[in-house]
Amino acid sequence: MRCAPILFGLFFTLIPWITVAGQGRVNEESPVVLAAGLVSLTPEEQRWIADHPVIRAGHDATYSPYAMRDAAGEIVGIDPDYLELISRRTGLKFQHEVRGDWGGIIQDFKAGHIDVLLSLAQTADRSSYLTYTKSYASAPNVVITRSDSPALFALVELKGRTVGIPRGSVELRRDLDRTVPGCVIVEFATPLECCEAVASGGVYASVGEIATSSYLIRTHRWTNLRIGSVISTSAQLYLGVRKDWPQLEQIINKALKSITAEDREWINNRWVAVDTSIVHRWAKAFKVAAIIAA
Repeated sequence: MRCAPILFGLFFTLIPWITVAGQGRVNEESPVVLAAGLVSLTPEEQRWIADHPVIRAGHDATYSPYAMRDAAGEIVGIDPDYLELISRRTGLKFQHEVRGDWGGIIQDFKAGHIDVLLSLAQTADRSSYLTYTKSYASAPNVVITRSDSPALFALVELKGRTVGIPRGSVELRRDLDRTVPGCVIVEFATPLECCEAVASGGVYASVGEIATSSYLIRTHRWTNLRIGSVISTSAQLYLGVRKDWPQLEQIINKALKSITAEDREWINNRWVAVDTSIVHRWAKAFKVAAIIAA
């Protein structure tokens, strides 16, 4: 997830509810077969698609399992699966523009070399150069620690500790500075390097999106790492579209509206299966507790 804001610290162990599929695993049945059917487009929208035969979608190849390269070097993951589903529903054709870092993708988007961004959390600064679609997934942030570290019951326990975050996570750094003053933030190039630093003892903890973190921990067999506190229980993921293409936003929104819970479950289960109902139940419980406390 790209810089989702921190809300509050809730502790519980998520590992029993998380299972991870093998990298590049492909089922016999494609997601578009599970959710076939074209959306209804206006003549103007159809003409717009005809006039824009290729839509360039930016992918950070280090952002597993949302986007990564398989053994053949092809880009695969949750986001390419959603784009494939949108393509089959609307007739849009996406060209995968793959970069090795998120900062480079943002620069190319602002320069007009990329038309669509994926796996975005809403932030105020981005609204100046892109338009958000409807949300298409939920992705809470979590704290990753070593299994021999004391269990975290609140974010304040990170005070004075070194915490790793992916480089370029401006909003996340800002929220950590505000929520946990006194923690020492260390930036790493990728979520993978964040996990490596925790496993090796380079940092005390790291903050990462739940699907990415669980995927990396399982595929790299880091038995000394665990997923602990949920620090964002309602983060939504969006696509970002260039501001001068409102028609593209409208078309993608139609496709997203047609995607069912079964479609989402199928795509998620290809890469990382997370029982998000657990997260939502904790979110509801926390909201009730907050109301009572107020």
